[in-house]
Amino acid sequence: MRSNGIMVKTSVRLLPAWLAWLATPALLGAGIAGQSATQQLAGSLVVLVFMVCLQLGLLAVCLVYAVLDPRQVELGSRLQRQAPLKSFVVGVVAFVILLLLAAIFAKLHPPRELAALVWLPLLCVYAYLLVTGFAMTAHGIGERIQSNLNSRALGSSFLAVLYGGGVLLCVNFLLILGQVLLFVAGLISLGSAVRVLFVRNGDRGGAATDAVDKPPPVSSV
Repeated sequence: MRSNGIMVKTSVRLLPAWLAWLATPALLGAGIAGQSATQQLAGSLVVLVFMVCLQLGLLAVCLVYAVLDPRQVELGSRLQRQAPLKSFVVGVVAFVILLLLAAIFAKLHPPRELAALVWLPLLCVYAYLLVTGFAMTAHGIGERIQSNLNSRALGSSFLAVLYGGGVLLCVNFLLILGQVLLFVAGLISLGSAVRVLFVRNGDRGGAATDAVDKPPPVSSV
């Protein structure tokens, strides 16, 4: 308890493993409190640059996905537009399942090898669903932007994801409100990605794919 660094380390040990990330801002604030104004400014700039690079990387991955599989992106965007509340509910259920699994593992204290064997594939699946769902949400927003602007590029999945993703990432710069909106958008995105998997593998898969194959009308400027 002699320094802020030791206090941070002790505080993290007292928290459950699956809730430790919630206390990260407060713990970092405790370590920054003893720094000079210059050091605090430099640290804030580093965090800002890191967040911007992380967001741009996420947008780049979504753009690549939109190019590789535009049909699935358009299908997810269509399902999300038709029933956004259903996508939100499915996303909440998927998120709660992840939290319950984390709580169970925290209580059981399994060996590290077993925990890694279970969590690595699970987190990869959730990361895939979040990225693909984010591309679907961005596509829906970007398509509305193109439609309102009477853009000749209406129907381009790449540009729709680019426009919509840029708007979503800019929202993150709003303090507190932006993070809340992105969290809600993340739940909707997760639900949309899960719904697309069931639609494509279910009885409605052929009809949904045929609907996506029809390009939207191009508006003239």
